[in-house]
Amino acid sequence: MNVLPYKINIIIVLTALGSIVSLSTLAQTKALVRIGAANTQSLDEGWLFARYGLQPDGSRKEEPANLETETLNDAHWQKLNLPHDWAIAGPFRIEPTGETGKLPWKGIGWYREHFTVATADAGKRFFVDFDGAMAYAKIYLNGNYVDTWPSGYFSLGMDLTPFIKPGKENVIAVRLDTENWDSRWYPGAGIYSRV
Repeated sequence: MNVLPYKINIIIVLTALGSIVSLSTLAQTKALVRIGAANTQSLDEGWLFARYGLQPDGSRKEEPANLETETLNDAHWQKLNLPHDWAIAGPFRIEPTGETGKLPWKGIGWYREHFTVATADAGKRFFVDFDGAMAYAKIYLNGNYVDTWPSGYFSLGMDLTPFIKPGKENVIAVRLDTENWDSRWYPGAGIYSRV
């Protein structure tokens, strides 16, 4: 069994009566051990991304409403795998402060991940753990608000059970906002660690 290091951003863990079981219908099939739980699933691959607010060239792109909805047509969004830091794509600009690397890290980023849960997994508990999402993360599942976490430097875990739809497509949407935030060093921007 391939065991990945502890530093993992987003995983889904199913529990039933205190035992850990695998999520068999996700597209990713990497065997993981997370905090002692075997057979957790990575959500590292197949994300979609769109950037709003401040843009790399200094312009502004308005953020549309309802980007968290499960029926949103996100076919035109950028396809990527995590980890992802939207500012690293640059370009370097003279206007941003030097201590933050002259990279355009301020903005609003939306990430979406589509996945299916087997009908047989109905009645089980579902959790998602983020070890790093910069910053002010708002998490939604199937259009439902799950929780907010302001810090991009501390991990967060959330119970998705009330909003999971076994046997159907599910959509996690993550909104990150680095616009109202300052830093003494390059802070990053996005879901920046392995999943």
